[in-house]
Amino acid sequence: MLDDKTVAQTLFPANPSMDPALIVAEGSAGNSSQPLGPARFDGLSYFDGSQWKRVESLVAASYCGISVGCVANEYGAAAIGPDSLIVGFGVPRSPDGTLLWTSQEEILHVQVHQGVRFFVTSVSGTRQYNSSADLELPKGMFTYVSLLDTDTSTPGLGALGWLGAQDHFQGWIGAVKSNNLTARILVESNESITAVWTTDTTVPTAILLVAVVVTVTVSAFVLLNRRANRRLS
Repeated sequence: MLDDKTVAQTLFPANPSMDPALIVAEGSAGNSSQPLGPARFDGLSYFDGSQWKRVESLVAASYCGISVGCVANEYGAAAIGPDSLIVGFGVPRSPDGTLLWTSQEEILHVQVHQGVRFFVTSVSGTRQYNSSADLELPKGMFTYVSLLDTDTSTPGLGALGWLGAQDHFQGWIGAVKSNNLTARILVESNESITAVWTTDTTVPTAILLVAVVVTVTVSAFVLLNRRANRRLS
């Protein structure tokens, strides 16, 4: 569509991809060295394999292609209204990862043990957290949550935890179910994911067993010693 008129049509196969959709707004006009004017896009949508869905967020990113060398240019992108974008020459450039527009922010709650570190990566960058957190994220964006600490002291077990009980990471449950350290979540509404752990009490159990054996041995020795003293008296 150009100025609300259909100027061309094309058919192409839909290829499933987890990569963000890219809009090519401006290229070369034959041998002309003159810049093309900026292009405006309204009513943006994408095909999810079964239906067209409205775009929920727009983020600035630059990409030069596989075999194309990056060169300095004056092309930029800016949101000029809800679900409306202007891209091209003369539009101020935004740093990669800049959120240009979103329909709304959604909350992703990540539940981990106290002090456990994890990273959250999205098109807006990467950030580290050191305990459970509520994250405000643009709707419609893929977000990756990566656990850094896979072993941690077991909370809530009192003496067993103090004696060395360890929790080992098993996987994620909630918005996604995965045994991988990294979970990928499509943030389309308020969601929650929880790290699942298994408790290893091998060390404290061994310590307690040794303590019991020592206690029983000492008690038996004391008892035998008392009986021997009674016989002598």
